[in-house]
Amino acid sequence: MIPPNSFELPFYYSRFVYNLHKEKELKAFYNEEKNLFFLEFTPDKTVEGPPNHVHGGYLASILDEAMGAIMFLSGYFGMTQHFEITYKKPVPLYKTHYIQSNLEKLEKRKIYVEAKVFSDDIIYTTATAIFLQFDFHKLGITPEYKLLLEFQKLKQSGISIQESLQRLKESMQT
Repeated sequence: MIPPNSFELPFYYSRFVYNLHKEKELKAFYNEEKNLFFLEFTPDKTVEGPPNHVHGGYLASILDEAMGAIMFLSGYFGMTQHFEITYKKPVPLYKTHYIQSNLEKLEKRKIYVEAKVFSDDIIYTTATAIFLQFDFHKLGITPEYKLLLEFQKLKQSGISIQESLQRLKESMQT
């Protein structure tokens, strides 16, 4: 499922997705060598749409979250401009599934990202998105975003994800 040399990330998803999950945990993994982000989730009745299957709106939300994560881990900030999803098969409840997202290409301010929901050898859903880069300062920077900006500076200076996370953790303790 998740390639070797991937490591678990401390993943702090958006408040919107957090409110869907409450105390449930999403696990995030990153493969720096291949620049792939993975989100592991086990849906239950709280996200049911069709009987015994996941609601499509929920899938769209966490796909967007995973796609935003790979964009961010790749060193970019952006907001979703275009999002397209293809529901291939219903996603069963109470089974562990994964989302894999990857950065496809860059074109000036546009960031193209792809993702899929899968488990075992079954691909349930695919998605593509275009994110537009912009200056987050124009929206007003909260303390959480100050930390994200610091992470971006470290990442853009060529420091690995793991080293960047360690430096941020240490700076928060001082």
